[in-house]
Amino acid sequence: MTETDDDPVQANQTNPCQGICVMDDGYCIGCFRTKDERRNWYNYTNQQRELILGELEQRAQEADA
Repeated sequence: MTETDDDPVQANQTNPCQGICVMDDGYCIGCFRTKDERRNWYNYTNQQRELILGELEQRAQEADA
């Protein structure tokens, strides 16, 4: 497997879900993913998930502002 392959183990290990799952302003208030990102997490490649993970901290900071 390469780093861009769909890896369910990596998907589980990197899933940012906090178990809150409530949407506000287009983002989940627990993990800051969009509805589509939450729904498709296990369909994304490792690279796609890493890109999303890289955006979550900024989304959280913007939500706190």
